Formats: sequence, structure tokens, C-alpha cells
Amino acid sequence: MNDEKSNRIETERLDSVILSYCVQDESFFLKLKPYMYTGKSKCYFNDARYQLIFNILCKHYEEFKRIPPLENVLVRIEAGYKNDENMKLYVSNIAKKAYVAD
Repeated sequence: MNDEKSNRIETERLDSVILSYCVQDESFFLKLKPYMYTGKSKCYFNDARYQLIFNILCKHYEEFKRIPPLENVLVRIEAGYKNDENMKLYVSNIAKKAYVAD
């Protein structure tokens, strides 16, 4: 019995899969970048924190023409959440998971 729900990926999982593929596959990232880079105006991810990380990847790529190492992403996250330790920790954990995903 084929249930439609069994063929769908959970939206939360989809956000993490997209971000993981972006940091692991430059070709995939470059295909998404023109459509999903938003600056601060929109959010194409279900969770805005994933969009924030994606935008960090895009900004770094524009400057250095390569996907940033995790350390650079964490520095930018830290700078953006100086006064909110909980949010900084949460967003940092999302980034770390994206870089170590299988």
C-alpha cells in the first residue's frame, strides 16, 4: 500500500539535506545560489536559521570563490549573535551538522 506521506521528506529534514549537500557539493551549491540567496529579505527554507547559514555560504563564496570551511561560518554566526548565546549555539549546531552529515 503506497501512502503519499511515506514518499515525502519531512520539511525539517529537507532543509538539513539541502544545506548539507550545499557544503559538500560545490556544483549543487552553485545551481541553487542564484535562486535561494536572499540577503535578508526572504526565506526559502522552512526554518530561517537555515537560510541564514545559506546566505553566509553565498557571501563567502562571492568573496573567495569557494565554499567556506566550517570555522569561517562559525565566526560569522558568532558575530551575528553576540548578545544571544542560545541562538548562537542553536545556529552553530545546525552548521556543524551540515558539515558532518553523511
